[in-house]
Amino acid sequence: MPKHSVHKTVSKLVLGQSYPRVDRAIDWPVRFIGLSHRKIFHSYPEAFIIGVLSSQSFLGGFGGCLHVLLDNVDRSSKDLKLMEILPSIVKEVNRKYASE
Repeated sequence: MPKHSVHKTVSKLVLGQSYPRVDRAIDWPVRFIGLSHRKIFHSYPEAFIIGVLSSQSFLGGFGGCLHVLLDNVDRSSKDLKLMEILPSIVKEVNRKYASE
């Protein structure tokens, strides 16, 4: 499961802003049922609806779908490892080129 910083970074890159409220809403059941929380709120239609309702924006719905897409990346894959370091890469690139 990607960290929320990964969800935040990817949403910002793809949609132009992050949707932390959407990410928290979709992962809300983890408090009660642990890692099997993905049985709830993790289909694309559910994530879209939760995203729209929690952000009051259609883009938030796409943020919800993006959340589910990222959660479905195989945990053992190189893609997940890249996603885990993506926030620090973006931060470094922004720091380096912000002054130019």
